[in-house]
Amino acid sequence: MGKRFTDTEKYSKAWFRKLPPRMKCFWDFVTLKCDTAGIWELDMDSATFHIGEEVTLEDIESFFGSRIEFVDTNKIWIVDFVKFQYGELKENYNPHRSAIKRLDDLGLLSRVAQGLVKTSPSLMDKGKYKGKGKDQDKGKDKEEFDFETLYDAYPRKEGKQLGLKKCKARIKTNKAYLEFKVAINNYSQFVASNGIQRQFVKKFCNFLECWEDYKELPENNLQATGTDNPFLAELKQEGYFDA
Repeated sequence: MGKRFTDTEKYSKAWFRKLPPRMKCFWDFVTLKCDTAGIWELDMDSATFHIGEEVTLEDIESFFGSRIEFVDTNKIWIVDFVKFQYGELKENYNPHRSAIKRLDDLGLLSRVAQGLVKTSPSLMDKGKYKGKGKDQDKGKDKEEFDFETLYDAYPRKEGKQLGLKKCKARIKTNKAYLEFKVAINNYSQFVASNGIQRQFVKKFCNFLECWEDYKELPENNLQATGTDNPFLAELKQEGYFDA
């Protein structure tokens, strides 16, 4: 049976005290079920079963904010887990090695590297842990897109963190990025013109599941030069109308 440290003062902390009971239970559940690096493979059915009440991805993002991050579409990371459980990671200490490797494989090692005690020679200096470096090298040839700005233009400001993770995982070409930009504009206009109430507007993370239904420009804009419409002018400058 594995054992882990727990914060005996957490019930005195305002952020934890304000959580509804089911989310307090979820925090205890996920800090026990995550791996040695604080990573939990999403299994919401299991969480709901053990807690006795439904917990959703939106709940995780809403209640825990920056304390939990979505690593991709099927993992979350308890950001301060490693610091709390281990203090400073030591490269030559066997109980820490699995956490170091896991963090490196997911590109998260640099996030805790300031607390990583380097022995001589450093595993990172020797190149033993290369996962993050490989990702960075590959990323040099990839285009980076401003999904934050698109989120700011979206009509409902909820589901950001998971939505941005989905964007990065699914939208990888300039063509797809521009189509996604059009989709957000189209959906925003649809919401405004139909007077749709906020609670019926899709959260950003949920819009990622259907955005392609909105990616076509209206017929009367297909041949537009964009000179008298700021949005179309921006699309033209970014190459949307190029053959």
